Amino acid sequence: MATQLGTVRDASSLALKHRAAIKNGDLSPFIPAFAFALAKDSLIDMLTATLLAAVVTEFLGLFISVYLFIFLWGKGKWKVRLVVFILGCFDSIPAVSLIPFSTVCVAYAYWQALKGADEAKIELARLETLVISQRMRQQQMAQVAQAQMAQEAATVEADQNSSPKKV
Repeated sequence: MATQLGTVRDASSLALKHRAAIKNGDLSPFIPAFAFALAKDSLIDMLTATLLAAVVTEFLGLFISVYLFIFLWGKGKWKVRLVVFILGCFDSIPAVSLIPFSTVCVAYAYWQALKGADEAKIELARLETLVISQRMRQQQMAQVAQAQMAQEAATVEADQNSSPKKV
């Protein structure tokens, strides 16, 4: 029991670190997520069907299941989260577990992250363009202000030169 608690704790902390990395724009945590999902969908689910390997794969399967659940829980809207949860429940049914639900869910989350990264790049380019145009406008306004000040100074100097001086 203590080993299982350690496994759950390790899996959850790793998944939370990976979620935080993705929020910061790093898509590399999808590599272990894909590896875990493929391992779970192919090896562990099939090996669990044999009684002898079931004991060996129990801890590894628990680690991967907890990791994938926590990793995928933060992806998408509540409807997507509900689908991930339901598919995770279906994955425990012996005949249905042969369908690669985990891999499909990780692939969907990766696709959503790429889509979000592309949208963020477009927004960043738009904001950079906006900042550049604002800076150009500020420079133009500063040049106009300098020209007006120079014109006013010239007008004042011309008025002083043209007015008769009293001796």
